[in-house]
Amino acid sequence: MWWQTMIILGLVLIFPKKVMFFIRAGYCLQLFTLYSLIVRMWTIDDIQGLCSDHATWFSGITLNKLEGSVPILKGRNIMIIGNHRNFCDFTMHDVITEHSTNFLSRALVGFVLPFMGLISLITDGIWYFVRGSGKDFDEFFEWIDAKFASHKTGRIHLLVYPEGHRNLKKEPLPLRSGMIRYAFSRKIPLQMFMCSGYDEVLNEKKFSAKWGRAEVMYKIYEPIFTDQYMNFDSLMDEVRSKFLERFNEVHNAIKTNS
Repeated sequence: MWWQTMIILGLVLIFPKKVMFFIRAGYCLQLFTLYSLIVRMWTIDDIQGLCSDHATWFSGITLNKLEGSVPILKGRNIMIIGNHRNFCDFTMHDVITEHSTNFLSRALVGFVLPFMGLISLITDGIWYFVRGSGKDFDEFFEWIDAKFASHKTGRIHLLVYPEGHRNLKKEPLPLRSGMIRYAFSRKIPLQMFMCSGYDEVLNEKKFSAKWGRAEVMYKIYEPIFTDQYMNFDSLMDEVRSKFLERFNEVHNAIKTNS
C-alpha cells in the first residue's frame, strides 16, 4: 500500500496540473454525474442544476458579475449566445444563465461524457445533433421547433455558441450564422453573455488544470429583439459588432483585475 501512496504523491509533485485536470474532469463530469443519476435523480426536480452548481463549486470557480449585467429574460423562449472556452461552460454557463436554458451540442459530446449525456437525454437539457453538411437548414430548424415545443422541464431557453468551437484566443472566432438565422426567422429574442478568467480551470487541450480558485468575470447584456430588424443581414452585422465589443470588454476586465 505504501508504494501506491508514493506513486500518487510523486505524480502530484511532478505533474500537479495534469493530476488536477483528471481529478476535476473525472469527478465533475463523470463520478458526481453518475452519483446524481443513481441517487439524486429521484429526489430532486432540477438534477441538471444540481450537477452544474456542484461542478462549478468543486472546480474552484468564483463567479463575479460585472457592473451593468442584467437578468435573463423570462416569460418567453429566447436564444442565449455566448463565448465558448472549455468544458466548464456546460456547467458554469448553466449557473450564469440562472438554470433557465437548454444547451445545443454535437452528439459527440454525449459519447465523450456518457453519464452527462444520459442525464441530458432523460431531462432533455442538452439537445444533441449530428453535424451534417449544413445544407438543409429547414429540416434542422423544424427539429429545433419541435424541441422548443416539447421541453420536459421549466427550461424554456436555448444556449448556443456561435463561434462553433472552443476558443482560447484573445479575440473571438468568426461567428456562424445558422442559429442566428433561426432566431430571426422565428422572431425569437437573442440575449448575449460573455465570461472570462477560467482558461486554466480545466484546459482539455493541454490536459492541465491550475490548483486553487479562479475568479470568473461575466456579464449578461440586454436582449436583442430580432423582430425589430428589417432583414437578416442587418441583424447579423449587429450581432457580430456587439459580440466583438463585448468579448473585448469582459476580457479586458480580467486583465484590469489581474
